[in-house]
Amino acid sequence: MDLNNISMYSGKNKRIAVIDTGVALKSPNIHHYMVDAQNTFNECHTSFIKNMHGTYCSLRILSELPEIELYSYCACNRDGEIDINLVKLAIESAIQNSVDVINISLKFDKFSESLYNTCNKAYESNIIIVAASDGNLSYPANQRNVLSVSSQKLLKGNEVFIEFEKGNIILYDKDFTCNFEGRSIVVPVSSSLASAYLSCKIISAINEYPLLSGKMLFRKLLGVDLYCDTCQEIADTINPNTLVFDSSYAFTELLKFHSCMNKNIKGYYDISKDIFTDFSGNELLDTSDSFLLEVNSSIKEKNSVYAQKRLNIGNHSLIGNFTNPENYDTVTLLQHKPPEIAYIEKISKPIICICGFGHSSSKFYTQVMLHKQFLNKNNAPISITYNSLGYIFDFKVFKYPEKIILPDLIYSINQDLYLYDSQYVDNDIFIIDIAGGICPINNKNNNNFGKLFDSYTDAANIDIVVLCINQAIDPIVIEREIKRIEMKGIPYIYLVISNECYTQASLVHSDGVKSVYKNSISEKEFYSMYKEIFYKYPTYFKSDLDSGNLFNDIYKLFV
Repeated sequence: MDLNNISMYSGKNKRIAVIDTGVALKSPNIHHYMVDAQNTFNECHTSFIKNMHGTYCSLRILSELPEIELYSYCACNRDGEIDINLVKLAIESAIQNSVDVINISLKFDKFSESLYNTCNKAYESNIIIVAASDGNLSYPANQRNVLSVSSQKLLKGNEVFIEFEKGNIILYDKDFTCNFEGRSIVVPVSSSLASAYLSCKIISAINEYPLLSGKMLFRKLLGVDLYCDTCQEIADTINPNTLVFDSSYAFTELLKFHSCMNKNIKGYYDISKDIFTDFSGNELLDTSDSFLLEVNSSIKEKNSVYAQKRLNIGNHSLIGNFTNPENYDTVTLLQHKPPEIAYIEKISKPIICICGFGHSSSKFYTQVMLHKQFLNKNNAPISITYNSLGYIFDFKVFKYPEKIILPDLIYSINQDLYLYDSQYVDNDIFIIDIAGGICPINNKNNNNFGKLFDSYTDAANIDIVVLCINQAIDPIVIEREIKRIEMKGIPYIYLVISNECYTQASLVHSDGVKSVYKNSISEKEFYSMYKEIFYKYPTYFKSDLDSGNLFNDIYKLFV
């Protein structure tokens, strides 16, 4: 966001607090506050003592925002000196008065934890604090929850402009000429007046972007991306009368969840019958006006069966990992982007993470099933996945990071979750299908397996882990990883035994991970064996997912 391109707003219906030396002005739009003997700020007739500093800052604000409602807090003690305790009390009072911006054209040399915490209360209340800085270390300007501004005098030209430099804001300013009690006064350029001017720009930005909360606007001002690569919601980007093509077994299993798919999806390509059908099994004879969405949910998978039929539908788009996608429209997946300024924010919604030991572990099936069951209970989950099939269910679909760089990825995931948490206030819970595995399973699966899972557990407080167990993984390995999850402080662990299995060739290993021969034991016996081995943890089979046993046990934790 470039504040230079935002026109000054009149200030009507907006509130700004000026915590300073008081204001020697009278107006119906100015509210004066002084502290009483009980250290409580009360509204009074005047907040001015002797020092004109606060008055000049307020005159600068009123010159830009003539209709602003200004709350003046005198933070001076009986000796006329600024008192940090009064500044904290003034911030508390400003929060109670629901101001939009707090201007603090003051500086303290020493860090105060209590001042930091008070400023953070304002930040959490979506109030932006603007503070003056002389370029050196000073507070509250150098706190991460405050916008810091310094000033430079214009060398040429008359237009004031703002420059951002690594989170610091510099105002290139000119001397301020004001009228006070019939006298014209010239006030030299200073960071105090710069803070006042920037506060006016923030008020104008709030008016121009009414849907952004104060915290979101704060990040946008500092150049931190609020949104990922896609600029529209998936529901708006899937065209009406869309047909899906995916040759994977996973997609066939998911057809029973078609009621949860995007409402614009009207059917799919049935490979077994070699026809397009709707979800009732009726053949779609005329597909000339349809939009084809071809999903490749596996890197190695090739939809070669349909290659010769692609030209039958003109509107053709791809999502996933394709070798030669240049001849078709491609769907852009979301990407984790490290922020320029790192924040770890608290996520208010509960988080369920679904993880496993790699592919063929029914993670996505488990996610869709839980998503559907939460919807049936009138809840509104936010589902995040790295599986391309999530696109047709309106999930947030992220691209698996090509490089996992820590701690950048941790900060990015935290920011992504925090923004979704803030934007979707009516949603109840996160359901996250984490790509890859929680550890390497052989010498070939070395694509950062485990690092993405660890990044999520470091980025947020995970409430529940649903660990999908493939029947080819040795129980000793599973037990080791469960202990590692417990060490992360995750309170609830549920095990789901997949009905799929790795091929023996995919489990050629050199790192000590052993495979179990699935052919040597029936699924029923296998299930019983695992229930006995992992008796400490609730263990489920695919039928338990379908019957709702897993969901019901999870749901009890939230009601």
